[in-house]
Amino acid sequence: MTPASSPLDRLRLPACLLALGLTLAGSQPDLRAAPADRATLSFNRDIRPILSENCFQCHGPDANHRKADLRLDVRDAAVEAQALVPGQPDQSDAIRRIFSEDADEHMPPASSRRSLTVAQKELLRRWVREGAGYEPHWAYVAPVRSPVPALRRRPAPENPIDAFIGAVLERENLAPAPEADRRTLIRRLSLDLTGLPPAPAEVDAFVASRDPRAYEQLVQRYLASPHFGERLAVPWLDLVRYADTIGFHNDVPIRVWPYRDYVIAAFNRNLPFDQFTREQLAGDLLPGSTIGQRVGSGYNRLHRISGEGGIQDKEYFAKYSADRVRTTATVWLGSTLACAECHDHKFDPFTQRDFYRFAAIFSDLKEKGAYNLSGGFTRENLTEETIFKDPADERRLADLSAEVARLESELKAVTDAQLAPGRAAWEDAMRSQDEAGRLPWTVVHPSRAESTAGTPLTIEDDDSVVPGGVNPVHDTYVVTLPAPVHPVTGLRLEAVADPRFPGDEVSRSGSAFFLAELEVSGQRGAGSAPAPIAVAASRTNGSTEPGHPAAAAIDGDPLTSVSFVRKRGGGLALEFAEPWSGGPDGSLIVRVRHSPLHPYQHLGRFRLAVHSLPRPDPNPEGMPEKVLEALRQ
Repeated sequence: MTPASSPLDRLRLPACLLALGLTLAGSQPDLRAAPADRATLSFNRDIRPILSENCFQCHGPDANHRKADLRLDVRDAAVEAQALVPGQPDQSDAIRRIFSEDADEHMPPASSRRSLTVAQKELLRRWVREGAGYEPHWAYVAPVRSPVPALRRRPAPENPIDAFIGAVLERENLAPAPEADRRTLIRRLSLDLTGLPPAPAEVDAFVASRDPRAYEQLVQRYLASPHFGERLAVPWLDLVRYADTIGFHNDVPIRVWPYRDYVIAAFNRNLPFDQFTREQLAGDLLPGSTIGQRVGSGYNRLHRISGEGGIQDKEYFAKYSADRVRTTATVWLGSTLACAECHDHKFDPFTQRDFYRFAAIFSDLKEKGAYNLSGGFTRENLTEETIFKDPADERRLADLSAEVARLESELKAVTDAQLAPGRAAWEDAMRSQDEAGRLPWTVVHPSRAESTAGTPLTIEDDDSVVPGGVNPVHDTYVVTLPAPVHPVTGLRLEAVADPRFPGDEVSRSGSAFFLAELEVSGQRGAGSAPAPIAVAASRTNGSTEPGHPAAAAIDGDPLTSVSFVRKRGGGLALEFAEPWSGGPDGSLIVRVRHSPLHPYQHLGRFRLAVHSLPRPDPNPEGMPEKVLEALRQ
């Protein structure tokens, strides 16, 4: 193992994988070399592929398809049946039949549509002559470090990996390529370690550097980059079938991104592979497991999940279980168990019973077949979902909370000092009457109320207007108000709850009402024509229905509407663009137009009021717009 201080220590997993790849590549049969040119044969390298392809289907692990009660995948069985006589190929029945010219004896039989080449036959004969040695499945054989080959050329390579490459080059009588230029080196290194091209400034600095340790320092920097973990996480996430959607039906998103971040963090902190394995297969079962370890065990739920409404839970639970067996065996055991889901394996020593015993290891997972599309994993569908708090987000939230507390304290100190006197005077003014003896909002008793659809409108003693009779499909209320002498600067429509309407609601149909437009005209005296009054703004004193804002009442569009029925006693206020005075005989004509898109949903009992306060300075203290918006609500 390299010293902990070396940057290559961070590369031990990729380096091991590379070495394994070189070992396997070097261990494959060299089809260009004659069998006699190779050293002692390896069963896994040279013989197993031949037997697996041509013999095991009839003489292998699957008892249901085994012929002549002969197994060639188990050495003791083959030797006992004298199919193989170690050291004596001429006495071995299997070798004799492989070389036989008799069609009734020749193996593999013509009906199998398989045949051996002359080289394969000779390889089998030589293997038996060497003792017919077997080896376990390669996945269960501990790797052995290959000796570093000695090279004829000098100087010796700096890295042992170069020696393996050099040995092949010498065998092929090829010269090594010249060392790459520095721009190529940094590009290769950046892409290999981070998956990203280097920044132009990094390239320029590396090319210009004369430091003999510049390359090692570059390696160190890339290993410290968070992108290093991202680069290494990509092939692992592919192996464990990570995806951000469920994979079935309409393929909706699924919230499993914390597992992705867990894998990236594991590579970045060089988590030992054995611990990496424990946390993914059973992180939630570890004593005192951390949130990160429980997230790691999310590996068990990365299979495709259906959200289709008609599925059978038990059927899909079986699908998920089988997927988990296949993936776990492939990724961690280097074995293919998929064939054993339906029958004993035909080529490897696994039975169907083994497959389902493996599945039973994970049978305590709390999951159900269907994914809840509306709520995700919930207790209702027997599947648990953990709310994961990203540590970076938690730190950011803590910082923001501290900043908010500081600003609130600062704002409170300044506001109390500056506004206390003015606030008291303002509150007193709101509670008192003005010089004319009127409140800021003055309820006005209507002089007339009528409906364009013929609905009878009754003016009550409390100055409210109440519709009666049959509720029409569409309607517009027209109400005439005596106008005060003093300038009028605004109008308010107040919805009044009335138990005479269904559900004690303010609408006539027992559900929301929708006002398309609230129009105001002014008439200065008898015989004069009413003139429209321009409105500058509208607002409610409570929340409006979604999609039905207060501004819809004054936008001139009959297809938009405002509704605020959910708040009893809610009101809609209009602010006139300019103060209006009608004189002693003046009056206001108010038209309440209901939405044609919402038939029968008309305003129930309502009351009208005006005010004569002067228009306030829109921003007296230079307040931020967000503060003004909050004050307007």
